[in-house]
Amino acid sequence: MIPRNILLSAALVLAASLHAQTDTTPPSVPANLAGTAASATSTILYWTQAEDGTAVTGYDIHRDGSFLLTHSDNTFTDTGLAPGSAHTYRIAARDAAGNTSAVSPAVTVTTDAAENPRLVRAQHLTYLGAFAFPRDAQNNYAYGGTSIGFNPANNSLFARGHDWYQLVGEISIPSPVITSDFAALPVATALQNLTDVSEGHLNEVGAGGSVITGCKVGGLFVYGDRLIGTSYAYYDAGGSARRSHFTSGLDLAQAGDFAGMYTVGTYNPGFVAGGMAHIPPEWQTALGGPVLTGLDGVPIVSRTSYGPTATVFDPAKLGAIDPVPARLLVGYTYEHSTLGTWGNSTEINPQFNQAAGSSGLVFPFGSDSVLFFGSSGIGVPHYGQGTSDPALHLQPVPSTNGAVVYVYDPASGGKGCHAYPYVAYVWAYRAQDLARVAAGSAQPWEMVPYAMWTLDLPFGPDGQDSVAGAAYDPATNRIFLCQYNAVGASPIIHVYRVDLPAPPDTYATWRAAHWAGADLADDAISGPLADPDRCGLTNLARYAFALPARGPIANPVAIGNADTAAGRVLTLTFPRRATATDLSYTLEASIDLVSWAPVPGQTYAPGSGPITAQDAMAMDEASRRFLRLRITTP
Repeated sequence: MIPRNILLSAALVLAASLHAQTDTTPPSVPANLAGTAASATSTILYWTQAEDGTAVTGYDIHRDGSFLLTHSDNTFTDTGLAPGSAHTYRIAARDAAGNTSAVSPAVTVTTDAAENPRLVRAQHLTYLGAFAFPRDAQNNYAYGGTSIGFNPANNSLFARGHDWYQLVGEISIPSPVITSDFAALPVATALQNLTDVSEGHLNEVGAGGSVITGCKVGGLFVYGDRLIGTSYAYYDAGGSARRSHFTSGLDLAQAGDFAGMYTVGTYNPGFVAGGMAHIPPEWQTALGGPVLTGLDGVPIVSRTSYGPTATVFDPAKLGAIDPVPARLLVGYTYEHSTLGTWGNSTEINPQFNQAAGSSGLVFPFGSDSVLFFGSSGIGVPHYGQGTSDPALHLQPVPSTNGAVVYVYDPASGGKGCHAYPYVAYVWAYRAQDLARVAAGSAQPWEMVPYAMWTLDLPFGPDGQDSVAGAAYDPATNRIFLCQYNAVGASPIIHVYRVDLPAPPDTYATWRAAHWAGADLADDAISGPLADPDRCGLTNLARYAFALPARGPIANPVAIGNADTAAGRVLTLTFPRRATATDLSYTLEASIDLVSWAPVPGQTYAPGSGPITAQDAMAMDEASRRFLRLRITTP
């Protein structure tokens, strides 16, 4: 007699076999294919996961009209390419029965002509250590610290306190210490005690300033002499929120200086009501403003972005224009979920999943990178009841009729989104890509990271929320990251410094680092005598004076005079490039603007610090005297 369980197993195998034989429906076509250069020899692609009646098992990558390989998930890095080369990609989905979808629309990506030293990568973030929040009776930062903003006036941080109260205080920045012992961390001093910076208006984010309960401080940012804040409705299921930003003075004890709430842009506040970042001066014209603001990774994903988001706006217009003009530069809607779908429960995709979200953004000065800091799960995402028992994984929870399953997650036992284990995560975007959106030549959902990496924090992460706030000091290139619930309910501030490599030391390598494709070969755009931004400075002058390669900039050469033993003479003061093998700076003089001659002893090589070059003839020795600076290359 054949045991019943063997008969049952045979029947299941037969049923599966029959199903496989009759499955002739291909998966959907992968949507929203987008890419960017990852380096001079590689590209990176992202696309929305395809759908299938059984399961998508892989994606066929086609490059330049030929099949390349089959890949397992919805992001792919193509390596070993030639610098400055353009490649066209299409993607097709494959299912378990061998059915293949039609190929996606094509996207063309061009590798960098040379490695860009201004792109921040994982190795450029130097960990300096950490410090703890104050723990006195007036400053309860437990379950807090999730919104922080750097205050250059005091070398300090504004920070949100305990999650229950949504108060804001100011803390010092002690010298960080590298340790995994919480007791050994230096403790910040409370410079201003926690207070209600919104003066009771935090929940007034609905239409016309109506109240939506349960709002949280999403971001804090010092702009001039004002503290800029954001407020978001934590659970805005109806998408009722309309307002997001407010202003206050830097003195938290001063009453009556709150103003807001204000509407920024036309998207739901779920795209803008979070952290903010300064845009470096050289990028402000290209991106369309001085500050970025964003929000993602909050409940009700349909009202926020399916991945990191950044909108450009001008805080000076808060209260002056309603709504404040703003433009989304990076962001992903449901229809354009380029980095992945929220409901995916089959593929590992840490760039976006149910348990991923950025909570702070930084645009390091001197770089061409916009960095988003947050957390992500690096396991297969699932929605359900968390459990520390791996044997219960994906088993139905009793008394739910199979509607809820257990999900193995020893870090988070609640019901909700899981993708254990969790990591601190960085998404890095090219500023040049965002500039294309600002110029109207690309869409926000076509912007994708050129790199992503994890941060190895010495504490935790414990649970889904590891990095929950970021702030930046451009004077020292320090980045401050708040680790939420790092030790129990206590948050910790981690400090990093951006250490980019030395700039290129020849014009040719500098040129190749900032232009690509046809622009690199076109002397009218990237040649030494070109002025593509029409600001009165050639590319060679920008290189020689160590100025940004693109964007409006003022002429840094200043004329003056000085008293010498020979009398009062004219001077020219100018910055120099610190290192270069192909530059010299020569002061020249003329009495008629026709004939010019070098001033003896006034030729200089690259080096640290500016130069004040002096004429050799006193001003009273000639009726007219003119100076100019000649920059030459070998």
